[in-house]
Amino acid sequence: MNEHQWTFEDWLKIARYEGPVDPKIDFDRLQTQTAVIRYLMIDGVWRTLDEIEKITGYPQASISAQLRHLEKPRFGGHIKNKRRRYEDKGVWEYQILERKFN
Repeated sequence: MNEHQWTFEDWLKIARYEGPVDPKIDFDRLQTQTAVIRYLMIDGVWRTLDEIEKITGYPQASISAQLRHLEKPRFGGHIKNKRRRYEDKGVWEYQILERKFN
């Protein structure tokens, strides 16, 4: 591996979580959530928050936050796509396209 090539795990080690986060209490939990959701979503399949919740067991608010984090450069800068699943309902689905690290 090129000494300058970063993996997702490298990015995750330096990730900063915002808000009322206590690193001693929350960092491991948030790192795990971020990794699990990323590994699920990088297959490019469109999923709703409800579908992701059923697979991961994480609450929808946490899933939504982690999907937003995955777009940030410090979490890898992945591409997050969002679209309505049903035109007449407020159901959104999401897709993550993996950023290749170099």
